[in-house]
Amino acid sequence: MENNKTYTDWLKAKTAAELVELFNKEVGVTHWVSARGRHLMALRQAFDAQGIDYSVVTNSSGGFNLAKGNEVVLKKDVLTLITQET
Repeated sequence: MENNKTYTDWLKAKTAAELVELFNKEVGVTHWVSARGRHLMALRQAFDAQGIDYSVVTNSSGGFNLAKGNEVVLKKDVLTLITQET
């Protein structure tokens, strides 16, 4: 994908469950490239557009906390850490 608008458009067609799956695929990944940054920014925008509360995985700068172990499930429009479920 070339730019943030392309990522944003692609994510508009995704369901909430698909957005969660895309987020979980990023958890624990340590490499970084600019395209990944654009993808994650568009993913945050997609969560916002669908009214999904992702604060449980938000870091102090407003980005995602993608540390290993931060996989989530969706419960009533709120992301919840899987580790809190067990």
